[in-house]
Amino acid sequence: ATFNYRYDQSGYFVPEQGEDFVLEKPAQIANLADFCNECGDCDTYCPEYGGPFIEKPRFFFSKASYEQFSKYDGFYFVDPHCIRGRMGGKEFLLAINPDTRVYLWQEIGRIEFLLKENHNFISGINLCELPDRELIDMRPYYHMRVLLDGILK
Repeated sequence: ATFNYRYDQSGYFVPEQGEDFVLEKPAQIANLADFCNECGDCDTYCPEYGGPFIEKPRFFFSKASYEQFSKYDGFYFVDPHCIRGRMGGKEFLLAINPDTRVYLWQEIGRIEFLLKENHNFISGINLCELPDRELIDMRPYYHMRVLLDGILK
């Protein structure tokens, strides 16, 4: 099970049950966007349905290429323990402190959370004027957490 959070005007982020997040296959495929010209050739031998450049996470090798292709969802590593991503037009950042195993999660310009390795909430900061009862959808966090943890293994 996953959790979303609802902001209340007293400054608290209240947990709410979210959707199930399940990886159905033990190995996952990603797209190296800087090497991809979206020709579709990979679709013929890809074990997944749908072309990797359409269905799979796009990883960019640099901030410059990530920004150049800003109309696409995608990700790049800011440093070995920090990934920045764009999903649905929103910008996110996820970083892990390798010593404490605490994760920093940001929806850029909106919220900032510290989360334990087991996803438990430590603290949160409202970076803008969130309305009372505003829902913080954590699906992007769970997606990026799988990507970051997968690369670090």
